Amino acid sequence: MWDNRTGVHYTYNSFSNETLSTVKILILCTVLRVSREQGRPLTSSQRTLIGRMMGSSDNAATDTLLAQVGVSNVQRVTRLLGLTYTTIRGGGAAGSSTWWGYSTTVPWDFLKLETYLVNGTPVLTPAERTYVRSWMSNVTSSQIWGVVNPSFASMVNAEVKNGWGPRTGGYRLNSVGRIKGYGRDYQMAMLSRSPNGFYYGRDTLNGVSSIVFRELATPLT
Repeated sequence: MWDNRTGVHYTYNSFSNETLSTVKILILCTVLRVSREQGRPLTSSQRTLIGRMMGSSDNAATDTLLAQVGVSNVQRVTRLLGLTYTTIRGGGAAGSSTWWGYSTTVPWDFLKLETYLVNGTPVLTPAERTYVRSWMSNVTSSQIWGVVNPSFASMVNAEVKNGWGPRTGGYRLNSVGRIKGYGRDYQMAMLSRSPNGFYYGRDTLNGVSSIVFRELATPLT
């Protein structure tokens, strides 16, 4: 967790986890970067696909966008962003060992990613960062959980992208996002493995985010 008011950050129990749909943030960053490098604007088709990928976490749209930019470009942008412990996969069918959802990361890398989206990075223009965050502010209501607990979502400006899916050793639930308002301004990345399935894991992450939201009425020092 990173408190923008003081620049102080906090980590707990960092470990590597499959990204599931949180990797869609990096895929979108890559689509924007590659389009700029190639000197062309996004097409209307790409904008539609991005809306599906980010707004409702549509996997078929993600497949198409990833095929357009290539796994190697997503890994390149990941390295440009300094996400040292993130490995991008892609090319396999959903559930296969090379599926993009089984890319791996650690909480610190995705906390850095969200902090760069908020505070700036040479890798993306301000307009590109705003575009990514605008989609993280417009996910479908059923996917607002984790960093953005539904209990306080209406009180703040909130950005979130979650990823979830069954895996051996515990259901994976990950949440990345930002909270600003009601006296708070922070980013958080949570990666987890739930031994008791999706709802248990979702409720646990919601509980953690509630504690953080309550405690950050006072800036982190």
